[in-house]
Amino acid sequence: AEMAGTSLRVATNRGDLERRDSRIGFETHLELSVPPDTAVTVRNEHGAVDVADVAAADVWGSFEAIRLARVAGPAVVKGQHGDVWVSGVQGALSLTIRHGAVEVEDVVDPGTIEARHGGVTARRTGALTVDAHYGDVQVESVRGNLEVRAQHAAVQARDVAGSVLVESSFGDVEVEQVTGEARTRVEHGRVTVRDVKGPVFARANFNDVVLARIGGAVEVSVNHGGVQAEALEN
Repeated sequence: AEMAGTSLRVATNRGDLERRDSRIGFETHLELSVPPDTAVTVRNEHGAVDVADVAAADVWGSFEAIRLARVAGPAVVKGQHGDVWVSGVQGALSLTIRHGAVEVEDVVDPGTIEARHGGVTARRTGALTVDAHYGDVQVESVRGNLEVRAQHAAVQARDVAGSVLVESSFGDVEVEQVTGEARTRVEHGRVTVRDVKGPVFARANFNDVVLARIGGAVEVSVNHGGVQAEALEN
């Protein structure tokens, strides 16, 4: 442990030892308690990371799960080959994951999630942007606009206090309970949009579009599919 300016840096010398003698191999486990107004940065390989009750967090981990809870400010999370769980972030969230599932809940400020080869679940967030490939997306209770761009993924979005934009391929899209407008574009997937107060713009190729209880204007484009609609107010 050493001071680097006003920060405390805690590390190990295991890398130096392993380079000197390839026969050396061991595990390192660190458990640290810090004041609640501390900003924490973690860089970890081949191990689980659990951070809670801090002022801000910048976390990178691989080959095990990452858990982050009760962050008073912003949070940046990057992981690979392991699942990520984030809860109770009062600031903005930036999350990037490769080969692992993501679960996010109770984020106050806007957030971004970039996921590859793993599902995404988000509940009770601020405005949210999701970029997902090869993993389904489920989003519920967004306080702001929602934008989802996905490939080879099904998308479900529910209870959005703003506008919704969903673009996806090779998976069905379901959008419901939206305060603003809803825009969907799907290749090789079914589009279902229900209970939207604003206008709806829906485009689908090689499947159907289903609409119900739409308060605003409706514009639909379908190739190689049908349209089912009920309770359109305009």
